Amino acid sequence: MAVREEDLTYGDPAAPHTLIVFSDFRCGYCRQAHEVIGELVARMPGRLRVVAKHFPFHPSCNASVLVPRDQYARSCQAAQAAEAVRSMGGAQPAKRYAELLFEAPEDEPLDDERLVLVAGRVGVGRAEWQAAYASGPVRDRIIEDIAEGRRLGVEAVPTFFLDGRRLEDIFIAGADAEVVDCVKTSSLWRRLGVGQAAGGSGAAQNGDIGCASPMPARP
Repeated sequence: MAVREEDLTYGDPAAPHTLIVFSDFRCGYCRQAHEVIGELVARMPGRLRVVAKHFPFHPSCNASVLVPRDQYARSCQAAQAAEAVRSMGGAQPAKRYAELLFEAPEDEPLDDERLVLVAGRVGVGRAEWQAAYASGPVRDRIIEDIAEGRRLGVEAVPTFFLDGRRLEDIFIAGADAEVVDCVKTSSLWRRLGVGQAAGGSGAAQNGDIGCASPMPARP
């Protein structure tokens, strides 16, 4: 599973564990996951590196999506806009731009004018951003991420891979994708300290989960 130099990353680059996340800026569940992952990185300094990958969930750029949904109508453009900021300003403006896109209400259309105004808020000039936004290399980066996601079997957003192993949310799926692999998930949580980072009490605080746990449903 490739981690490219230009991928947007959070946490310690030398961390022993890497979480790769395929997501969409117009996805409410992706927004929630982004917030939770940010907390995990902050509470486990030096333990976890997070790599953000684009997987806009709309057929205008992602052929794996067969039925367009209004919610994702501007997903491809949002991903392209974020990649344009990264290509020009580097990691810090790109991270702030990503935060602002996730904060946008789901019913906000995010037309090109809105996207360029948000770019201005992170210090990127209008003309430069517009040129990058329309450029082939920026579009190609989105297509590369989508192609990698499809190769890995990504069919929904967000999708997570921890140290090369696919997770369903923050759980590891068993042979039956509808059921948590309790032993492996508990071991993972203990190894990363996810249980303590997430808070709570009792078994969950010690990194353990109940052993007939169904996979959490996406909203």
